[in-house]
Amino acid sequence: MAALRAGDSGRRGNTTGTYMCTDLACSLYARNKKRPALGNRYREHLSIEEKVERVRENMSAFVARLYA
Repeated sequence: MAALRAGDSGRRGNTTGTYMCTDLACSLYARNKKRPALGNRYREHLSIEEKVERVRENMSAFVARLYA
């Protein structure tokens, strides 16, 4: 996902982006409530709580970069 930055930077066409789930259901995937239609998920040794926290941190960082 990519978005224009706020203010003058965005008006000049500057963007920021991040990789995320194509259907925007990242939190459902992190909680194992949804499975990818094709392919497999990465093998990880994180708890569900750790995966959810990673989604939150990634989204917060993305939004923070929009206003930086």
